[in-house]
Amino acid sequence: QKRRTTIYTMTITNASSMTTIGIAAVLAAASMHLAQGFTVPAPSSRVRVNQQRQYVCSAALAAVAKEIEEEASTPPSSASDPHWMDFLKYDGKPTFDVVAKTQQLTSEPGYRAFDLSRIPSDYYDPEYLFRGPAVGPINREDLDATNKRIDMPKIFPDLKREPFGFAVDPENPYRVLYFERWTYTHMGDYTLNGYPITMPATNEYGKQPLMTFSVNWTPEGKIIYSCLGGAVDRFEGNTGGKTAVFGLFETMGLLKGYNFHVGNKAIGIGQKFNRLMNAALQAFSKEADIPSWWKSKARGVDVNDM
Repeated sequence: QKRRTTIYTMTITNASSMTTIGIAAVLAAASMHLAQGFTVPAPSSRVRVNQQRQYVCSAALAAVAKEIEEEASTPPSSASDPHWMDFLKYDGKPTFDVVAKTQQLTSEPGYRAFDLSRIPSDYYDPEYLFRGPAVGPINREDLDATNKRIDMPKIFPDLKREPFGFAVDPENPYRVLYFERWTYTHMGDYTLNGYPITMPATNEYGKQPLMTFSVNWTPEGKIIYSCLGGAVDRFEGNTGGKTAVFGLFETMGLLKGYNFHVGNKAIGIGQKFNRLMNAALQAFSKEADIPSWWKSKARGVDVNDM
C-alpha cells in the first residue's frame, strides 16, 4: 500500500494577515491529515478518500470565506492614501535649518546627560509627545517627571549621549533623523520615591547599542514629536540589546533579563497598572493629557493598532 500526500494551494487577494495565516493553517492541517490518516490501495477506495478530503477542508475554509468576501470589496491601499501621522507634515519648506536646530538641541548639557528637565522648555511645542518602542505616547511634563525621579545625575554622573549622522527625511523636510550611542557608569545608589528599596551602585560600565532617533519640528521652530526607534544592532554593547532607559536598568540589574519587546503582555499589564495607580514612573500619559493629533490607541508596549 502506498500513501499519497495531497498538497492544497490557493491564491487569495485582499486578505488580511490573519486570514492568510488561518487559510495556510487549514490547508497545512488538511494536507498532513490526509498524508497520515488515509491510504489509497486501489482505485475503488478513491471515492471515499475524496469525500474525506472535502469534509476536512470545506468546514474549515467556510470559517474564513466570509472574511475573504468582505475584504475583497475593500479597495487596496495606495501611496495616495492619507496617514494619520501626516499631521506632522506641513505645506512648504522650513524657514530655518532643521538640522542645525536639532544639533543645537542635542548639544544641550541636559540632553547629553539625559537630565531632561535641564533642556530649555522653549524648544517644545505645547502638544509635544515622545514615543519609543516600549514608552509613550508621553507628554513633556510626564516625561520630565519620570526622568527626574530616576535621578540621572546621581546614578549615572558620567552618562554621555553621542548623537551623529543627522539627516533630513526626504519625505518630510520638518523631520530630522540621527543615530545615538550611550555610555555611562552606574556610580550612584538608586532609591525610587515612595518605595523602601535601594539598589546600591554596581560601578558597572554600560555601553548601549547604536540606536535611532527622530525629531519633528513645526513651522514655528518647535519640537512637536520625537521618536526613539530602537537598536540598530542588538548584539552591540553590553546591555543585552536594550537601549535608552531599559539599557540603564539592565546595567543596574533592575528587571535584568526581562524582554521589553513590543507585544509583551506582562510588561503591558504592569505599565497600565502603573498608569492606573499614578505610580512614580510612567510609560505613557493619561488619556486626557495626550494631544488630539495622536490617533493611535496603542500604549507602551502595545502592538500597533493602526
